[in-house]
Amino acid sequence: IPYYLIEMLPTARFITFSNPAVKNLESNVLGLSGTKFSMPKIQPGAGDPTFDIRLPSIPPPQDRRKIRVLYLNPAFRGIWQYPTPLLSDQVYLEFQLHVLSSLRREFETVALRPHPEGMLRGYEHPLAERLKVETRPLSTALQDYDVIVFDYRRTSSLWQTVCTDRGVVFIDLDLDPINDPCRKGFHDRVESINAHYDEANQPYINQAQLGLAVERCLEKRDPSFFRELLLAG
Repeated sequence: IPYYLIEMLPTARFITFSNPAVKNLESNVLGLSGTKFSMPKIQPGAGDPTFDIRLPSIPPPQDRRKIRVLYLNPAFRGIWQYPTPLLSDQVYLEFQLHVLSSLRREFETVALRPHPEGMLRGYEHPLAERLKVETRPLSTALQDYDVIVFDYRRTSSLWQTVCTDRGVVFIDLDLDPINDPCRKGFHDRVESINAHYDEANQPYINQAQLGLAVERCLEKRDPSFFRELLLAG
């Protein structure tokens, strides 16, 4: 059952970010075939200040090797899972290392910002001996990077970042689809590449495609669509 439908079942009134977000929710819930329940009244709010990170604007480097890249990823969960399942911790750690190794072969400045919660909370990240691990708040860390790479959509960090002018790359592991009303806005703002799976179901990416995505995303830095959606303008 879609998460937003579960949220609305016991609800008489539902307040969301903005008028575009109201239309998004209404089209998704009303579009579910076979659902018979009383729709709550969905009302627009005045935006969510959580997503309003103000950053100094910086021009992209002329030398592609000088592009500063930050890779963000979700928490390790141990035996637990999210409503939208993720890769196991062991598989995901291998994938992180693969992505970081690919980025480091293409760019001089690459860092990892692990999720502050989960199984590693309070512990050093396993890859900390190999590269820089960011522990600063996202709003502070973003000031020192040109491009931010994600591989999971259901994280507030992604939506905070698309509301800034930083370049964004999304590695699609085919785990969490995006709804139709947001698909074009996401495509226009974010440079996406698909991950592939080998015979052992281990995901991998093409290094050249990832490097090209990091360059191309710097041409997609207009946050207007998502600032209107999440911040009501």
